[in-house]
Amino acid sequence: MQSVRAALMGLAGLMAVTAMAHAAALQIAPTTIALPEKGGNGTFYVINSGTEPIGVQVEGFAWSQAGGADVLEHNAQIQVSPPMTRLKPGERQVIRVRVKPAGSGEHAYRLVANELPDAKSERKDGIQFRFSFSVPVFTTSSPEAAPAQGLAWSLSGSTLTARNTGSSRAKLSALRLVGTGPERPVANGNLVYVLAGASMQWQLGSAPAGGALRIRGHDDRSGRDIEAPVGRS
Repeated sequence: MQSVRAALMGLAGLMAVTAMAHAAALQIAPTTIALPEKGGNGTFYVINSGTEPIGVQVEGFAWSQAGGADVLEHNAQIQVSPPMTRLKPGERQVIRVRVKPAGSGEHAYRLVANELPDAKSERKDGIQFRFSFSVPVFTTSSPEAAPAQGLAWSLSGSTLTARNTGSSRAKLSALRLVGTGPERPVANGNLVYVLAGASMQWQLGSAPAGGALRIRGHDDRSGRDIEAPVGRS
């Protein structure tokens, strides 16, 4: 299977820009798709809110986390239709998403929607501006408002690790490491996921001084603030 280290993570996923904006603008909805544990069908929309036609490609990937990082793999479990479309200004296209049964437990996927190059709208200087979004898709029996459970935090040198031994994903934001001295932001305070049975890592630049450490932040699924001890190794 082809796998890719994903730089495509975020609330709506990724918005990649390569130059100053032109008149076309790709938008997507919703920003997360949750399906029953046994799989099923969902709906996803790509929208051209600009003034020029755009082409859009949508691909489905299995999403895992290994070595403390996100990994996307092409996988036949998730299918999209149509995989490519062309949108007139103001037009909206329905993308149908199907996830096949993959056994018990929560499974994670990503939809990646890319705006395609358009020779007709390419600027004379060769600079183009294209949007790309990555949207989480989950098959799960866990309610969307479930609080994060089974998270364990540890620090080794300047590497912070979060391990999720629970049965459902953790969705966190505004994370910061608290100890003696100034608080240290984790992942620049951006939204992060730690998938069920997986772990994520972040480099802090330098190891904090000795003393007790805690992680603070916001659990975006339950809407609650979190605080937890951080072990040293």
